[in-house]
Amino acid sequence: DTTIAWIREQANSIWNDPSKTVESRFTYQRKGNSEVHLSDLIEQQGSSPNARREIYQALQHRIYPMVREAFGSSLGDDPSSLQFCVYDAIVIRYNATEAALFENNNREEESSVQTKMGAGQPLHRDLGLVSVNVMLNSPDEFEGGGTFMEHQLQDLLWESSTQKEEEEEDQNSVLPLPLKPIGGPGHALLHLSSDRHAGASTRHGVRDILVFFLTASKTTTVDDKSQVHPTPLLEQTARLKSTARPQCEECLIQQQEEQSSSSNRDTAASKNAIWQPLASALCRARYQHLAIQAIPTDGEAWQYLGMALWDIHQALGMLILANGKENGQELVVEDIDAVFEHHQQLAQHSISSLKMAKEFTPCDARVYHNLAWILDQTQDINDEQIQSHYARAMELHQAFQQAGCDVGIDYDSTILNYGLYLANKDLFSEAVAVLEWIQPAALQVQQQMEQQTRIQQEQKLQ
Repeated sequence: DTTIAWIREQANSIWNDPSKTVESRFTYQRKGNSEVHLSDLIEQQGSSPNARREIYQALQHRIYPMVREAFGSSLGDDPSSLQFCVYDAIVIRYNATEAALFENNNREEESSVQTKMGAGQPLHRDLGLVSVNVMLNSPDEFEGGGTFMEHQLQDLLWESSTQKEEEEEDQNSVLPLPLKPIGGPGHALLHLSSDRHAGASTRHGVRDILVFFLTASKTTTVDDKSQVHPTPLLEQTARLKSTARPQCEECLIQQQEEQSSSSNRDTAASKNAIWQPLASALCRARYQHLAIQAIPTDGEAWQYLGMALWDIHQALGMLILANGKENGQELVVEDIDAVFEHHQQLAQHSISSLKMAKEFTPCDARVYHNLAWILDQTQDINDEQIQSHYARAMELHQAFQQAGCDVGIDYDSTILNYGLYLANKDLFSEAVAVLEWIQPAALQVQQQMEQQTRIQQEQKLQ
């Protein structure tokens, strides 16, 4: 309790002092959220040596053994042989009041209902091997919050598939609640960092947590010599996916050098406009392929590979169209027939990869949206299947919203693309029905969250 109080006090002193600027390394920056790295607290002047010692002891004697016991062989190695360490640790505050004030000041009055979304984090994956979420304050100090795992909707998919033949569905079904440590401050929730999850919205009050991001190495002895092996495959895959940015730095530098050394910079820039998307997509595809080689069941890597292959398909299409006639300059691909053949095959490979992603990550709404969108682009599939994928994406996004997760632009993209697809099929009334979800979404979230609050209050009384 003393260490927890010290952590909160030190974090508050930084958050409340404008002169203390802490560089953020957190992926998702949102109003209502504050963060400070534990290392910044420990290293600042006047830090508590007792706190440093207690944190170390908690890691060595409680958290690391708990990780080994909880996850076992799912870590991909003999758990007893893994040497754990913390590669990052962050104190995070979710302040629902601050989030509401910001949104009220930046939205029209009729849209102020959206402030009910509160403070949280959207669906994401962590880098590392295991994430340890330690509660720092009493659950009586806030409403909502918690960690919602994507796979918690697995039962929803099963129920939905079994209800297809029924005329009426159970409208009173309740989604699983976000997960929270049992026992109050100092207790922890553990999950694999590769499991997609969200910081469910804190709707009232303030919620403070300390998150340890753990990594590990494996040391073995061969011929009386110690050998340190690479990090476990789960973490390798996560870092490969994270590294696969839209364009790798090496390709960018090479293109800039080619353009600057060219005697005709306009021509070089024009050619780069054609080759750059192809080089970018090829880089991403290589990284995702390496991730899949490490863990063949990584659905997110399959999804990213599918989208990279589609981008290569698109880039080759541009190359085919531009062959021999780029701004009057000669731009010739020697075997254009082979390029055309690859162009056709890549579309099918992209679809196949997304179908693999659907098998391994059936609760990821993005997969269904991307699959529906690409199937529509190929114009080689029946409309019923496209609509089914869009509808499933909508269903999952709405379920995540009801659970308190901010689905943001992913949901908006699904609504818009589904509506446009229906409109292009002259299904205008159906398109309007889908697009109307953009307007009442905030009210829907408020009603669903109020229902979740009532459920939580009833559980506390039991």
